Amino acid sequence: MNFTRLFDRRMLLKAGSILGGISAVFGRSPAADAHDSLVSEAPSDGARMADVPFSSNAKVTVERRGQIVLIGTNRPSIHNRIDPETYAGLAQAYYQYDHDPSLCAAVLFGHGDNFSRGIDVDAFQALVTSNRPRTNEHGTIDPLAKTGPIRSKPLVVVVYGDTWNMGHELHLAAGAFVCLCVSTD
Repeated sequence: MNFTRLFDRRMLLKAGSILGGISAVFGRSPAADAHDSLVSEAPSDGARMADVPFSSNAKVTVERRGQIVLIGTNRPSIHNRIDPETYAGLAQAYYQYDHDPSLCAAVLFGHGDNFSRGIDVDAFQALVTSNRPRTNEHGTIDPLAKTGPIRSKPLVVVVYGDTWNMGHELHLAAGAFVCLCVSTD
């Protein structure tokens, strides 16, 4: 049986959105509770996360759908490998999502046939040898959850196609993910 007709990307994104919405309605994540007990933040300024439309220039896309936001890595020509600019874009998108009071859930996905084949080693080489941080201090949340601040809202990651190293780390750091295995027979 060929499952590719049953599961297309739009259906997969809808399922992720539904799961994210359900988790937002029925309870907070343990990370959110830990965040509240560890950090006292200033009240949100009411800023709204802006859409970043799909284009060949945008390495990270943002699409708002009511109280849910879709965040996409957009490097399908190299299987959505994460370079420093994409990593920083995700860190900024996570921060904006977390500080937008009108949003209650986010879905992370990759444009194209693969979620992510992980790190773009050549692009990260200069950053790693310089010992500079991967993201700037203010206005970001580490997508790999290795440093603070901690994301307090639910994030669902839709995983499909080839997914390697940093791709796995991204969905494991999210706490909730949907994995789609499609037979090519």
